[in-house]
Amino acid sequence: MSLIDRIKSFLSAKTPPLRPNDDLDSLIKNFPELGPVYADIFADKYDKLDELAARLDAVEPPERRMAVKRLVVLANFRRGDIAGSVMLCREVAEYTGAGTDWFNLARAALTAGDVPLAQDSFAKMEAAYEAGNYGEQISSVMLRFYFAQFLKERGEYELAFGHVEKLRAAYEELHITDDTFVYMRGVPMLGHTMELAMSLFPHLAGQVDPAKWLDAFAKKLDDEGRNYLAECRKEFD
Repeated sequence: MSLIDRIKSFLSAKTPPLRPNDDLDSLIKNFPELGPVYADIFADKYDKLDELAARLDAVEPPERRMAVKRLVVLANFRRGDIAGSVMLCREVAEYTGAGTDWFNLARAALTAGDVPLAQDSFAKMEAAYEAGNYGEQISSVMLRFYFAQFLKERGEYELAFGHVEKLRAAYEELHITDDTFVYMRGVPMLGHTMELAMSLFPHLAGQVDPAKWLDAFAKKLDDEGRNYLAECRKEFD
């Protein structure tokens, strides 16, 4: 839930859970006294957390210290200090090994301008998901969509389009493009992905032929998807 709240501005639809999970992630719910601190963050109240963070090295046991670090990361993201969270994100990700914690590091690194670290962290997110260590309630396909958005914002258009290609493969595998159908499978709505793709095409002149790309994509989709892509293609007639 916390991850979705941090990035839900990119997508109006909520993503379905991959597995049952409480609002508090596994680290935090082991320490009920941190529940009010967690809740305060979403009310943009940070006094309790700042008090804990000021004496972070004295927080015991180590599991509780790591839970506080995760809360600090969440608070930093909400307060806009994403780039300054790289070190903490790395500590949390290396401790939990959870996919969404590696994704947080990827986002923080990218915001800080460290593209290689961001890419490496995203790859570790994928490996964590393959191993079943998700972290929070969001699919790896949705995280790919968000990461592509972040890459585009940083001007990394080729890298962003590489992720669009993998998103395309997800739709081709499903074939059906109905919004509810893809939503229930943790895949972004086709319209959102195509909005991203269309925004990237102008930056990839000479590398990608949008019309040919759309035609090839359309052949793998249902009627609804083909009709939608046909509308997109009119921009290149």
